[in-house]
Amino acid sequence: MQQMGRKKRVNSFIVIGMMVSLLSACSGNSSSESPAANAGGQVTPSESTSSKEPVELSVFVNHPWFPVKDWSGSIPEMITEKTGVKLKVTVAADDKQLPLMIASGDLPDLVFTSTNLDRLADPAVSYSWNELIEKYAPDFKPDQDRIAINTETDGNFYTIRNNFATQAEWDANPNASVSPGALGIRQDIMDALGKPALNNLQDLENILGQVKAKYPDMIPLMLDKNWGYYYLKQQFGIPTITTDLYEKDGKVSYYINHPKSLDYYKYINSLYRNEYITGENFAFKDTLRDNDYVLKGKVFAEADNTNDIDNMNSQIKLDNNAKLTQLVKPLGSDAKYYNASVGWSGVYITKENKNPEASIKFMQYMFSEEGQKLGLWGIEGKHYKWNNEGKYPELLYKQGDSDYINKEGIGFWGLMSNSAAIDIADPNIESSHVKKAAKDTMVLVPALGLLVPKSDSEEGVILSKLKEMISTEEVRIFMSDSEESAVKAYNDMLAKAEQIGLSKYEAWLNKKYEEVKPLFQK
Repeated sequence: MQQMGRKKRVNSFIVIGMMVSLLSACSGNSSSESPAANAGGQVTPSESTSSKEPVELSVFVNHPWFPVKDWSGSIPEMITEKTGVKLKVTVAADDKQLPLMIASGDLPDLVFTSTNLDRLADPAVSYSWNELIEKYAPDFKPDQDRIAINTETDGNFYTIRNNFATQAEWDANPNASVSPGALGIRQDIMDALGKPALNNLQDLENILGQVKAKYPDMIPLMLDKNWGYYYLKQQFGIPTITTDLYEKDGKVSYYINHPKSLDYYKYINSLYRNEYITGENFAFKDTLRDNDYVLKGKVFAEADNTNDIDNMNSQIKLDNNAKLTQLVKPLGSDAKYYNASVGWSGVYITKENKNPEASIKFMQYMFSEEGQKLGLWGIEGKHYKWNNEGKYPELLYKQGDSDYINKEGIGFWGLMSNSAAIDIADPNIESSHVKKAAKDTMVLVPALGLLVPKSDSEEGVILSKLKEMISTEEVRIFMSDSEESAVKAYNDMLAKAEQIGLSKYEAWLNKKYEEVKPLFQK
């Protein structure tokens, strides 16, 4: 979820909403075990929830892009039937509302958010889930990894964030997918070039050269402002997307010190010096500029995320029906997908909550296997049916019908509790093969995701300065006029990082790492 623009994030979750309806856990209908199923357990209606009238709880969804504005449609109705709870929904107008609400103490029963987590994880503001579970839902047993990544310094956890999966869940769901950077290429042009081999990064560079020679008005390669660089880092085995950190021999370091970082910078510099990438590309301020070039047929290859390439293919209107074909096989011999995700958004049960018992039992159901499938996939027979093999649900509504999806709430209410491993690669969708291939290279390192200094701490200030400096110095490396100049620019960047305090930051990382590692070893 990191660094995605609002539009991309909406697109991503619309896709999730559609995709998860197509997919089941690997074991299929009769025996499938949903990721995080053990987080749920049997929900026993509370006295209040077993009454005829459902309990109404107010919820503030701190995501202004959230398209579902009320608790209506067959999925919310079914959730209410199962839990005895209905929600009165308020969606944030902007990112300033929640901080004001916390400051004033004027909070709803529930808050669903990915920001202001430290302010909500306060015993004066929210109930701890461990307290409520012990008192009202003792059979709700979140797994140890989820407890570890959500436990605060006071020993309590005040939410369980969504979009996280344990190693056991990934292992149990071999068809589960991730969201990597991807490379799309114009297949019509590849055909015109005689379908040259494309098995590694050198092959790519060779083909870009052929494109430049035969199609001088075309840009051989364009990089999305974020995902383009993510894709290339993945090929060199450099951590990206969910973390800038890596571990080697028990020591945690920042990515600019990664053994392959210089190779990564030299590769992009080579592409620039050969005029396969334009200098303008490095100055893009948003994630839409590259799309414009692609849609106008001015680009041969585009590095972006899988969903955005899918979306562009649905919009391309070129005379030759051209489209981008996504490469499935990684091009780098050291390709890795580092996954340090510790989850994204969580539901907080505030101290203003009028019914904590109903609230924790509601979340228990949403984290159960049944609750996740209902929230993410919809109702079997109404929103999907199982395919002949019983392994993948098939949509019973028009794919891409956002009005229907939003009206029913498909996918979106499941986000309150989804496991990352429930997003399964459907073989009927092209980009799923890319996601599955990236997942096969995944290195799961959630402990690194916890190494985040507070923004106002000395280490937080150092990290902020590092990122600002690197964003400038990287462009110098990319646009160097020779490989020797690129190497010098890279070494200059390391020297500046050291002056800013890189060693001090890495010392903090390693001290903190020793503290959090045991949390995942219980």
